[in-house]
Amino acid sequence: MGANWERVAAAVAKIAKPDAPAPPKFEDALADQERLAAIIVLVKDEAGQKVLLANEALEPTLDPEEARCIRDLNRMRVLLRLNPLKIDPGLGSAARDHSTDMVKQKFFSHESPVGGKRNFQDRARKFGSTANAENIAQGQPTGVAVNLDWFHSPGHHVNMMNRHWSRVGVGRFEKTWTEMFG
Repeated sequence: MGANWERVAAAVAKIAKPDAPAPPKFEDALADQERLAAIIVLVKDEAGQKVLLANEALEPTLDPEEARCIRDLNRMRVLLRLNPLKIDPGLGSAARDHSTDMVKQKFFSHESPVGGKRNFQDRARKFGSTANAENIAQGQPTGVAVNLDWFHSPGHHVNMMNRHWSRVGVGRFEKTWTEMFG
């Protein structure tokens, strides 16, 4: 099965757009599916299971590391008996936009100098959503790495583990990350 996966991935790569992300290796895709199955088993309520399955359907629309970041965040939350967070595409777009602004405009802050995007509420509204909190980070190469750093930072940890949130959006540009909650 892995050999077939690799042949299909090679064929897709030939016809994909030049800037399209490479398909995952078979082992990585299988590991992702195993992680999803393991987490779904731990979620006791049907609503939480539906959130995880809905997220899986949305993940291909995200940057692979953004998707891994959300999947890893939900794994942490479920292991701590918290509800998994649903991917909110509007929050994801707002987060990605803020990360891009921080790199291109050379600032690192929750307050943006860009007009109409002063705070995370403004940014979420601009992308058709609402937000209650935001985490930002710089320098981490992967979604798992940024989650680990946020998890061990008291203020960021509070945002990640808040029982009242039901939605999340993550956006990165280069190694600058924004995570928004609603």
